[in-house]
Amino acid sequence: MKILLAISLALTLVISIFVEVRSKVKSVEESAQNHNTPSELVGTWGGDNLVVEINTEGATIDYGCAHGTINENIVPDKQGRFSVKGLHKIHTGGPTRQGSEEGQPAIYSGTVVGNVMSFEVKLERENDSIGKFKVEKGKQVRLRRCG
Repeated sequence: MKILLAISLALTLVISIFVEVRSKVKSVEESAQNHNTPSELVGTWGGDNLVVEINTEGATIDYGCAHGTINENIVPDKQGRFSVKGLHKIHTGGPTRQGSEEGQPAIYSGTVVGNVMSFEVKLERENDSIGKFKVEKGKQVRLRRCG
């Protein structure tokens, strides 16, 4: 009877340790899947008529009919979310006013999950959404330029 009780207690202990270890492993796996470090983001990301070039100091965004810049490091949180400031400029035909070449202040916010980044661009002053975009790391895109 004492042996069965000892075996039962030992088995209960082993099962509880296994469950706790498995829970921690799952948590680490989910964190690794959803959390990219800034250095892992560096490179070319492509989407629908959109190319994002991320470097260690920010990013450039080329939309074909517009462009943008991010002048700060993109650092996603543990859930992959980020929000950074930059500039956004819509390309227009004809001459450009002096001082308007860089664009308007904008906020780029979104999420990174693995090799996919989804983000929205909003003009800071008007809080107007320019649009929502999705890009994939390493995807090559041929941009269609505005005429």
